[in-house]
Amino acid sequence: MHDGAYHYLIQQLSQTTGSAVWFAEESCRDYLPMLTAFKDRLQLLTSRVDIYNAAQALQLSAHINDACWPSAQLQSAPIQTCFIRIAKEKPWVHHVINQARQHLPLGGQLYMAGHKQEGIKTYAEKAAALFNGQQKALKNGDFYSIALSQSAQPAQALLADDDYAQLRPIFNLQEQAVLSKPGIYGWDKIDQGSELLVAVVSSEPLTNITNCLDLGCGYGYLTLATHHLNWGLRTCTDNNSAAIEACARNCTSFNISGQCVLADCGEGIPERFDLILCNPPFHQGFNIDNQLTQRFLQAAAKRLNANGSAYFVVNQFIPLERKACDYFKHCELKASNGRFKVLRLRHPKT
Repeated sequence: MHDGAYHYLIQQLSQTTGSAVWFAEESCRDYLPMLTAFKDRLQLLTSRVDIYNAAQALQLSAHINDACWPSAQLQSAPIQTCFIRIAKEKPWVHHVINQARQHLPLGGQLYMAGHKQEGIKTYAEKAAALFNGQQKALKNGDFYSIALSQSAQPAQALLADDDYAQLRPIFNLQEQAVLSKPGIYGWDKIDQGSELLVAVVSSEPLTNITNCLDLGCGYGYLTLATHHLNWGLRTCTDNNSAAIEACARNCTSFNISGQCVLADCGEGIPERFDLILCNPPFHQGFNIDNQLTQRFLQAAAKRLNANGSAYFVVNQFIPLERKACDYFKHCELKASNGRFKVLRLRHPKT
C-alpha cells in the first residue's frame, strides 16, 4: 500500500498547525491509521459509511457529509487547512475545490495531490486560477501536488461542478421522474447491466416473494424498474449517503413500501430475504478491486433465505461463477449479451 499523493498530503498535515479538514474519497480508508496522530485537530468528511465507521473505530472525528464544508456545529475552531486527494469524479473534485475557496479564512491553505493520468495538472491549474495564483502542479516522483493560499481578492467564477449538491430528474420511468446527482455511481444514466438484470428477473416465474433486497442500490433503479412486481416489502441499501438520499426520495415518489438503509455491503441488516438483486461495483477509486465482488457475494449469501434466489449482473470478464461457488451451492447463467451476464444464485452455504 503506497500512494505517494496520500503520503505527501499527510506529510503536509504534519507540518501545519490548527484545525484541518480532509475530504475523504473512497481510497482514503487504507490511510486512516496514519491520520490518527492528528485526531485532535482533524475532521474527515465522507459520504461513505465504510470510511466513516473505520474512522470512528480509530477515534477520528468523522462526519457523514456529501462534500459540504463543515458547519459551525461540527468544528471547534476555524479551519486553517484543507486536504484533497483528487478522486475519479470531476464534479466532486470541482465541488471540493470550490468549497475550499469559499470557506477557508484569509491565509488558509489548500493542499491537493494526485497522479498525472487522474487529471491533477488540469485540476491544479483551475484551482490556482480560482485562488488568484500563478502556481503550477509540482512533480514529486509519480504524483503531482499543489499548495494554494486563500487571498483577499474576490474569487472568479467558481469551477463548474454540475450543481454537485442538488438532486435532479435524470429520466422518466413509467412516466415518473427519477432523481439522482453527481457522487452516485452511474448517476446520470440507466446502467446497461442493470437494464439486463431487470429484463431477466421480470420474465422469471418468481412467486411467493415476501421481501426483496436491492444490494448496492445506487439511486434505486433496480427497485424502481421492478416496483410493479409483487415482491412484498423492499429494502434498498448502499454505502453512499448520497445514493441513499436519492433512493429514498425515489421510493417515496413511486409509493414503494420498504426502507432505505445506509450500510456497508448490507452490514447490520438483520432480515433474510426471498429475493436479492445486485449489480456489484468492481472499482475502488481509480483501480479495479477484485475483492469487492466477493464481498457482495458473501453479503448476499448471509442475507438470503435458504430457498431464496439472488440475481447478480456483472461484466462478462468477471469470473462470478467461480467466486460464487464459495458461497452458493447452485449458480445458473440466465443471460449474456456479450458485455454483461446475469446469474441466479441459490442455496447459500452455511
